[in-house]
Amino acid sequence: NVMRNENYRVFCGETPNSRYENALYVRSLKGKPVTKPLLAETIRKTEPPKTAALIFDAYDNADGLAKILYELNQYNIKGTFFLNGEFIRRYPNETKLISISGNECASLFFSTAKLVSKDFIMDEDFIRRGLARNEDEFFAVTGKELSLLWHAPYYFKSERLVTAGKDAGYSYVDASKHSYDTVTLEDAVSSSSNYYTPAELINIYMSSLIKNKGGIIPVTVGIAGGSRKSYVYDSLDLLISAILDEGFQIVPVRMLIQ
Repeated sequence: NVMRNENYRVFCGETPNSRYENALYVRSLKGKPVTKPLLAETIRKTEPPKTAALIFDAYDNADGLAKILYELNQYNIKGTFFLNGEFIRRYPNETKLISISGNECASLFFSTAKLVSKDFIMDEDFIRRGLARNEDEFFAVTGKELSLLWHAPYYFKSERLVTAGKDAGYSYVDASKHSYDTVTLEDAVSSSSNYYTPAELINIYMSSLIKNKGGIIPVTVGIAGGSRKSYVYDSLDLLISAILDEGFQIVPVRMLIQ
């Protein structure tokens, strides 16, 4: 919209300030031509907002799901759920609940098999069929389609695996450097893996987000086949608060990788 009289014209224009959609400008029509913003604050250039994504890996256990959905709803934010075929088959009602919650749903392959192993021969056809099967099972339960994002179970990957998924139309989401909450007490004893408490993990995550000005934080929905004293999802409210307090916006992972 434009408003004018014989001396001035007022109009909406673009602004480099990310806090505003546009700005009001006043242009003089007589004398020395000058165009100025009505409010100087609205055209001050700002840095783009810092963003972070929370992803929730649902393998074959739904123990933390209620807590996760509750906290996301309380903070009015959206995460991205990566759903494995084992989870979909074991928990169809929970899968449907995730699909109607408004959170993004992506693929965690159709089984929990380790896809990178000397004992396992993986080819492009296997990856394509595995992703397609997961799509079909999710659709059969929810009547909806998975987004074209995926990662391999437990983040074991190879370039060949990533390429095979890309050729099937999928983008690979890698959060392997932060995948610590799958380490159980048994793992720590048998393989000398680092075992971290949720508080320690939150500190690690926040240090990484601040250093990199954003990133992806993975949270396992539930851990089976091992034991932990506590889980990250038990402290999800503290993790979300810490991320928001540092000035990050929490967005679905698709927005971050784009």
